[in-house]
Amino acid sequence: MNPSIPHDRELSGAEGMRAAAKGLAQRYESALWFNFALSYLAVVVNLSFYSSEIIWSGAFTPVFAVLMFLSYPLVYVLPMQIVVMALQKCVNLYARRIGNPRVVLGCEAVLLASSVGYFICIQLMLFSDRFVYHMYSFHLNGFVWNLVTTPGGIESMGAGTSTILTVTLIVIAFILLQLGIFWMVLRVERVRAVLQRWFTGRRRWAMMGVLVFLFAAQSVSYGVSSLRNNSSVLTAAATIPFYLPFTFRKTGRSLGLRPDDESSFRLNSKSLRLTYPLKPLEFAPQAPGTQPLNVLWLACESWRYDMLNQEVMPEVYAFAKKSQWFQNHYSGGNGTRMGMFSMFYGLYGSYWFPFLAERKGPVLMDRILEQKYQIDLHTSAEFTYPEFDKTLFAQVPKDRMTTIKEGFGWEKDRHHVGKIIDFIDKRDPSRPFFAFEFFESPHAPYHFPDETVIRTDYLKDFNYATAKLDRDMPLIKNRYINSCHHLDQQVARLLNHLRDNKLLDSTIVVLTGDHGEEFMEKGHWGHGGQFVDEQIRPPLVLWVPGRAPAEHTFLSSHLDIAPTVLTLLGVKNPPEDYSLGHDLLGSQRREFTVLADWSRLCYMDGEYKAVLPFNSWEMSQQFVTQRDDSPLADTTTFYKTRRPALNILMKQMAKFGK
Repeated sequence: MNPSIPHDRELSGAEGMRAAAKGLAQRYESALWFNFALSYLAVVVNLSFYSSEIIWSGAFTPVFAVLMFLSYPLVYVLPMQIVVMALQKCVNLYARRIGNPRVVLGCEAVLLASSVGYFICIQLMLFSDRFVYHMYSFHLNGFVWNLVTTPGGIESMGAGTSTILTVTLIVIAFILLQLGIFWMVLRVERVRAVLQRWFTGRRRWAMMGVLVFLFAAQSVSYGVSSLRNNSSVLTAAATIPFYLPFTFRKTGRSLGLRPDDESSFRLNSKSLRLTYPLKPLEFAPQAPGTQPLNVLWLACESWRYDMLNQEVMPEVYAFAKKSQWFQNHYSGGNGTRMGMFSMFYGLYGSYWFPFLAERKGPVLMDRILEQKYQIDLHTSAEFTYPEFDKTLFAQVPKDRMTTIKEGFGWEKDRHHVGKIIDFIDKRDPSRPFFAFEFFESPHAPYHFPDETVIRTDYLKDFNYATAKLDRDMPLIKNRYINSCHHLDQQVARLLNHLRDNKLLDSTIVVLTGDHGEEFMEKGHWGHGGQFVDEQIRPPLVLWVPGRAPAEHTFLSSHLDIAPTVLTLLGVKNPPEDYSLGHDLLGSQRREFTVLADWSRLCYMDGEYKAVLPFNSWEMSQQFVTQRDDSPLADTTTFYKTRRPALNILMKQMAKFGK
């Protein structure tokens, strides 16, 4: 049947118009339901691919997973279907009362286009999220939105032409899938006949009722699992995007299902108005005829602690042996944003958001500016992503920040090192300098020049969309090792220039990474998804003029870097006046450290790691492991013995706000 305007030769005038309009409305109402039914099945198939991410432990997990995969697409598609069918009822009413077929046809075209377009968006969202989750172990979230919308965000991923082409073809495939469904429900009579037989009238509503029942069953199953701390079910639910946990603690108690209050900790996070620093900084007087120490601050993207060895990075290794080398060091986060923030502020990553909102820089840079340092800032990424121009360097003039857009990360690194050397050579020797470079060489997809290859067996064409992690990971890691070898040469250019110009006697050198990088050692690749050691342990090498070399094995953190440097620059205040860190060269040692990502904190001490979400509705996703990331069978001991430390953590989260 042609879906164009029907003609009824036996009817004429207004009655014929209404009949034609009613026929159109009925046909397209069926088409909307048929499009919903087939598209729902397509969404179920798409969602079912998340099953490969589930850890199939526990007898009830498979049952819960089946209920979830069959019914949870309702969360994604039902709101739009309700809106569309409500508008369809309005069209039906118009067709009966007034009955202009052309108006009805136009309205139906808009409704069908909206339904088809919405399902295309849902399919692409699920595919994109599954890709992100498989690669990095987190879902589409505020971080990803920030990546897409912030200038420099997409560029920071380093996706090549083959990746972009593959993703484009996948997007086209999903569009064609939904258009194919649309074409079948309108044009293919055999398909329409089958759907007419199985998805009309009472059967339609019966099927909807079954889906709602299954959805309720999986929600109740989750709630009971939450009360009984069935971690396998909670973890399975966390594998799919935008899962809305259903818990009933009060109702559960009334039914005799009592949760163990010693197996969790509620992390309260609130918006802050900053009170930072707590006290004005005081400075030791400068000795006559001297000037403050210069500072060379080198941060390296995704630089993992075990890359600092004699084979991969011989130049930096030799420098570390002559410096203060902190060998039990941890970042302040598992991503660039929180790692760099904790490094410059000495504060937990949860403070990022109010500092960004108030465009408030760290007291470290305030001190640099007050002392009229000559400043030269470079990054091979972007100062706008993450928003370092609005946080770390918010008060620094923009003309002191240099970046370039063209070239691979290693090419940009070489360019910026040359610019810093020029800056040092042309500076005013009567004033101290502060130079900063953020190296990009070790960032995925780990580009490097041919002359720095030390692992010849590496993945030649790195396509994000088609890479198979279980097959390609050893070759991907070899790319990373080669890129770190190139990083070694570029850092050495700067260190050798300081040495050759006798500037090491008057310059503090901070050399570290923003975070680590995992290569499936614990089931993940990259960073930003988990708090396993491979993702959160960068090296830390600190050169302090006149200080004897030492290799330190006590627990240290990015939180401690700013207090250490400020103390060396003459700040008399104790670090607690402006940070949550310690002076690494002092006598105080930390008992635990704290790391952050976009929505969670991680507490870590000598025995345990505990991941604590900011939001109370994500409480069921908190978990505890041993320090080495191995599973912990019973978490009760942790919560009982570490509750005082966790309470301190809570207070520190609000220490610099009100």
